[in-house]
Amino acid sequence: MFNNRLSITACLWLCLISQLLALWPQGQWIAARMQDGSDQPLGVIAVLSLAALLITQQSAWQAPKTRFLLMAVVLQLAACGAWLMLPPLLSSLLAVLAISMLIAAFLPQNSPYLPIFGLAVLSLPLLSSLQFYAGFPLRVITAQCSAWILQLWGNHVERIGTNLHINGQLVMVDAPCSGVQLAWMVYFFACVIALYRQIADKHFLRCWPLLGVLVLLGNIIRNTCLVVLETRPQGLSDSLHQSMGLVILVMVCSVVAWLLSKQPTPEKQEKSMVLASPAWLFPLVMLCMMLSGAVSWSKQSATTQAKPKYIEWPQQWDGKPLQPLALSVVENRFAANFAGHIGRFSDGQRQIVLRYVEQPTRMLHPASDCYKGLGYYIQHEQLEYDDQQRVWRCFYATKQGQIVRVCERIVDKQGKVFTDTSSWYWQAELGHSQGVWWAITTAEGVNMVAKQ
Repeated sequence: MFNNRLSITACLWLCLISQLLALWPQGQWIAARMQDGSDQPLGVIAVLSLAALLITQQSAWQAPKTRFLLMAVVLQLAACGAWLMLPPLLSSLLAVLAISMLIAAFLPQNSPYLPIFGLAVLSLPLLSSLQFYAGFPLRVITAQCSAWILQLWGNHVERIGTNLHINGQLVMVDAPCSGVQLAWMVYFFACVIALYRQIADKHFLRCWPLLGVLVLLGNIIRNTCLVVLETRPQGLSDSLHQSMGLVILVMVCSVVAWLLSKQPTPEKQEKSMVLASPAWLFPLVMLCMMLSGAVSWSKQSATTQAKPKYIEWPQQWDGKPLQPLALSVVENRFAANFAGHIGRFSDGQRQIVLRYVEQPTRMLHPASDCYKGLGYYIQHEQLEYDDQQRVWRCFYATKQGQIVRVCERIVDKQGKVFTDTSSWYWQAELGHSQGVWWAITTAEGVNMVAKQ
C-alpha cells in the first residue's frame, strides 16, 4: 500500500484533511478566540511553523507508524467527546495533540517529536487563561524577588499582594510582568531551534526545566528594572517599558540558543520506506476520523442553571443616584452563563457596571480584556486612590479618537479589596476571601485636551 512516495503523501493529506474536518468546531473556536481581542494571536506563528514543516518536509515522509496513528485516533475521539462536556480550551488541546500525533506518524524514525507537540500546544489561544490561573502566583514570586533585590540596594520595599510599596510609592506588578508571554516566546523559540537542529527528544526534554528558570530570572530582572524606572520623578514611558521587555527577550533567547547549540544532534541516517502499519489500519483510521466528527458537530447548547430572580441593587453610588441602564446583547449573552448577576447603571457622569459574584469563576475577567475585545487600545494601567482613599486599578482605553477612563475593584463580604482578578480568584478558591463579592467597574469619557 505504501510502496511509493506518492501513496505516502496522499495518505498523509487524506488523513490530515479528514482530521481537520472532524475537528472543525474546535478549529472555529480557536480562530474566534484569536480574533476577538481577548487573547494575543501568537498561536498563528506556531500554526504557520507547523504548516511550513508539512510543506518543506514532504520528501522525508515515511510510511506511518502504527502507535502514532492509533494515538492520533484516540486523542481525536477524546477531543470530540470532551467538546460535549469540558471547556473548549481542553477539547482544543486534545485536538491539536491529535493533529501533532498524525504528523509524527509520518516523520522519519529518528526525528524529534517533542518540538512538534510543543508547537501544537503553543498554537492554542491560551495566554489569557494562563494569565488568569498562573499570573497571580507568578507575579507574587516576581514581586517578592524584586523586593529582595531592591532591599539589597538600600531601598525600603514591602510587597503587598502582587504590588510593591517602595520608598512611599505604590507600584503595580501588572499582568505582563507575570512572564507568561515571555515564557511563550522562549518555548516557541526553543521548539523551532530543536526542529531545525533535529535535537533528540531526550536532550530537548532535559533542557525544559532550564528554560523555565531562564524565563523566571529574565522576568525578575525585567520587573526590577521597570520598578526602578517607574519610581523616578519622570515616571516610565510606554516606549521604554516595551523596549525593556524586548531587550530581556533577546537576552533570554540568546542564552536559549547557546544552551541548545550544546546539545548533540543525531547523525543522518537513510531510512528505507517500509510498510510500518498493516494495510487494514489506514481505512480504519479514516473511518474513525470521519465518524468522530459527528460527535463534535452534534453539540447542542448547554442549559444554564437557574438563578435567583431578584437582586437588590444599590440605589446610589458615592452620594449620587443610580439610573439603571439596559444590558447590551453581548452583556445579556454573557450574563446568561455568569455565576452571579450583572447590572449596568449611570450616575449622570459615569457608567457603572456592578457584578454580584456568588462563587469563584473564570468569567470574572479584567475590564481591560473586555475593552481589548471591543477594539480599544489600552494604556497607562496603574493603581490609584480616589477621594475616599479607596484603591482602584485604572487605565485609559482609546478607540477612534474616543478616550475612556476605566477603573475597577473587587470587594468581598469582609471588605477586603482586590484590584486584580487573578489574585481574587486564587484567594477565593483557597478560602482566604469569602463571598459574595461585588466587582465594580466605572467608565468615564475623557476630554482629549484635558488628558494631554
